[in-house]
Amino acid sequence: MPPPHILELILRESMCLHVLYDRVTEHTEELEGVVLLDEITPAHAVVVSNKDEVIIPLLLDPLPAPKQFRDAIESLSPEQQDFCRAFRAMQLASSLFGILVVQVKPQLEAVLNLPAGSLTKEIELSSQLMDFLQTYSVPTDVLSYDGDAALLSSDKVAAVREHASTIGKMVADARERDLAAKKAEAQAAVLDSIADEDRYEGFSMPEAEEAEECVGALMMGAAPPGRSRGGGGGSYGGKGGRPMKMRSKRMGALRSTGGGCYEQDFGAPPPQPCAAAPPPPPRAAPASNGAVPTETPAPPRPQDTDEEPGAGFDVTALPRRLDAAFDRLDGDACLRPTTIKCSTPWRVSSQKGLLSAAKQTTYDSDRLATEKRKAFELLDALTRSGAIPLLSTQLHVVVAATHAFDHDVAETVIRDNVNPILKAERSSLLVASTLFGAAPRTLVEPSRVPTLAKAHEAALLDG
Repeated sequence: MPPPHILELILRESMCLHVLYDRVTEHTEELEGVVLLDEITPAHAVVVSNKDEVIIPLLLDPLPAPKQFRDAIESLSPEQQDFCRAFRAMQLASSLFGILVVQVKPQLEAVLNLPAGSLTKEIELSSQLMDFLQTYSVPTDVLSYDGDAALLSSDKVAAVREHASTIGKMVADARERDLAAKKAEAQAAVLDSIADEDRYEGFSMPEAEEAEECVGALMMGAAPPGRSRGGGGGSYGGKGGRPMKMRSKRMGALRSTGGGCYEQDFGAPPPQPCAAAPPPPPRAAPASNGAVPTETPAPPRPQDTDEEPGAGFDVTALPRRLDAAFDRLDGDACLRPTTIKCSTPWRVSSQKGLLSAAKQTTYDSDRLATEKRKAFELLDALTRSGAIPLLSTQLHVVVAATHAFDHDVAETVIRDNVNPILKAERSSLLVASTLFGAAPRTLVEPSRVPTLAKAHEAALLDG
């Protein structure tokens, strides 16, 4: 089996949300009269804005050809064959790779009740709104326009700008209060540590240890070691009968300056003022708890039409259709389904400011999980938890198949006497006819049909 190959997928869009699907979840379930067939589930999600560039390594792993797989399981028991077929179906599901691109700005206009295209030139406002949604999780109801629908687009945008300005002031005030609270807590911690040691003053380290021994002797009701009861007001004194003072070892050389304040022995300024610390102000409330309008108009819904939507094209059936076509028309067993999976790490180039330099970072598995959570939280806010449909999206689906040769080009032409160009052309026709549901004869120029008829069998050309 050929070794896996590495390709790179580059995401480079302006304010877009990319959702990557790397496999098909196969199940059939009947729920309330609705039959759920195969579906594609998201594996990763990332928000790309401004000049961001995301380079994703893709791991391509070819699977055995259908005929090779059938020959390999031919000697197994029926139960083992069923297991192998189910496992191969799971592998075929990973040969489908999808990228859903969601344009953020049209969706942002819809959720804010703004006309289409009204935020096209509002770069600063759009950036501020995205910051509110991504960083502070501000509800869209607080920012949306809820006035007269007959007003001009500029007036609606001005109303949204006013709402954004109010939320911005609230966020700034909350940030200042939070910083003040943290500063007060730090000051209180320093003052508490000084208050716990306010009885230890002005001795060097040996004297402090001797003082602690004296305290232990006093608590036991005996005289301190090496001391005798003497004058000096009945206190235990040292040389000259001066009063004893004690100090903690960990406080350093602190000396009383009067008024309960302390300074270091080397004359350094006091670390903190010794006045009573003001009580810490209350914590700032989150921005999301701001003024919420009592009632907001219902989001615009798409107009109902009498036309019945078509069944559409089931992309989840492509891996099985291609595998069946390979088994039926590929007599050489050269075409092999190929799984596509995202590898790590992702390389991301981002630019925070307009004039700042681009910064290169890497996303590991943990960071990818965080980015996926952020992207889906943004998607939930832009759709009001699914109440508003996605307006501007693009789904790109990639199905991989590998044409494998047993030897290199020279040995294939000279030793095997095979024209690799015709073989590759045959594989392209087979894949294209399966994807488009048309006969290969109709997909080529009429002048090329006689040449292809000589090189390939009629079953291939007729589909």
